[in-house]
Amino acid sequence: TGGSSTVTLVSEDFNIFSTGSLTESLSTTSTYQNVANCTTEKWDIESSNGSNAGTCSGCSGNRATIEYQGSSCTQDNTIITAEFSPATTDLDISFDYSVKHYSSQYFEVYLYNVTDATQVGTDLINITSSVNDQTYSAQTTLSGSNSTSDTYSLRFHYYGNNDWGAQFDNVLIQEDVTTSGAELNNFTINKSSGNVILNDLISVDGTLTLTAGDIDASSNNLVLTSAATISGGTDASHVIGTMIKTTEATSKFTFPIGDGTRYKAISITPQTGTSTDWSAQYFNTAYSSTTLHGSNAGDIDHVSLSEYWDLGRTGSDAAKVEIPWIASNLINTYADLRLAHWDGSAWENIASSAVGSNASGNLTSTGYQDSFSPFTLGSSSTDNVLPIELVSFSGEKKENRNILNWTTASEINNAYFTIEKSYNGFDFEWVGTQEGTSPSTQIINYSLSDYDVLETLNYYRLKQTDFDGKFEYSKTISIDNRVDNSFKEIIGRTNLLGQDVDEYYNGIVIVRYKDGTSQKFYQFK
Repeated sequence: TGGSSTVTLVSEDFNIFSTGSLTESLSTTSTYQNVANCTTEKWDIESSNGSNAGTCSGCSGNRATIEYQGSSCTQDNTIITAEFSPATTDLDISFDYSVKHYSSQYFEVYLYNVTDATQVGTDLINITSSVNDQTYSAQTTLSGSNSTSDTYSLRFHYYGNNDWGAQFDNVLIQEDVTTSGAELNNFTINKSSGNVILNDLISVDGTLTLTAGDIDASSNNLVLTSAATISGGTDASHVIGTMIKTTEATSKFTFPIGDGTRYKAISITPQTGTSTDWSAQYFNTAYSSTTLHGSNAGDIDHVSLSEYWDLGRTGSDAAKVEIPWIASNLINTYADLRLAHWDGSAWENIASSAVGSNASGNLTSTGYQDSFSPFTLGSSSTDNVLPIELVSFSGEKKENRNILNWTTASEINNAYFTIEKSYNGFDFEWVGTQEGTSPSTQIINYSLSDYDVLETLNYYRLKQTDFDGKFEYSKTISIDNRVDNSFKEIIGRTNLLGQDVDEYYNGIVIVRYKDGTSQKFYQFK
């Protein structure tokens, strides 16, 4: 049938990195920084606009930031993306950025030919003035000695001496790959970064091999014929969206599907081998209803509020159905798990057997099912909480306080939330507590303000505690409350005991300035 697919070569939003200094470990498969000078003021990962980097409205969550922090050294540092080898000469490149300019610094971005060790053409941008809320989006065409047989990376270089800073986020490099037809024999996915996005229906007759990277079939289905087989399937490589498989035998088939982060396969074992088309998709959210069937008394206490699988059938064959549980499901008594099926109006219990442990296993129907639609995990007891789904956790500074915001999509057995704070990202202290809203299957928004804010990087994490005392933490975020005092002369530093300390002291420091003012902040070197 022909068509084209948009292939993502590089996708970097920095959300896999913890806040703090970006790694300097050389890599061909992930982002890192090269520090040519000024080891004390490098590229950092921060979760909000830096005070010396301008404002970047397109930047969301973590972003790369480099700022002047009082050092006299010259910053000459470069962020280098994962390497990639394109199939075409036309590359679509985009990213969001801002620059706060003072005197002599510049911020440049350019494509680099790793194979030839040369820059490709001129800079994509070269900024020598203050700019806010900028987005670069353009197509670069490879020409001359730059060919599709070479390997490339995108490089973000900042140079400055006693200047302000820059930040960027949402780096995306894509290409449109034209296919001669939508039917393939073998299909192998081995991408170190980014997904393969299907812009047309793709049919596979041979082996689908999943090694690294995901197939995004959200807009166009991935179809496997009756002869097609699967090799692989992990958190690092699976199918997002709808898969279709034709079966003409009674052997078990596993759909290697997930949500882009978690691998959550569903399996079928046909009864007769009559030619039948099956469709499967995984959703990491609660189904629209949690109503239990009246006949379930004593069989199902509740169903999962964080996931379900949609399994469909075109044809007449029945099949056994198998779904997994993993550590993040927080199972305490796996023998109480139940296979729940949506019958059109309520969740019914399907006779099943559980094999595995509390950490992981599979739940398989004991009989062949002849009715299909959503399936999910259920529990006959309250021991298996099938936990809350945290949608987001973020923070922002406003006037004299930091505001922490978080959102849940579902809650079961959730007693309360605790906000904890740290000045170094390791040692945390209590900030405040809020009660949960349990049980709930609705979007719930929470907010808590921290008024005891030091003028430094403040790190926060969210702790969720169940009624039985069990708890888990969110990722750590940071809010930059530093104030620029680069033009104020320091005449002394003391700790809280009044003892003189130097600039390398770790802890809370009171800094005295020549103009008679003083400030208290956390100093971490």
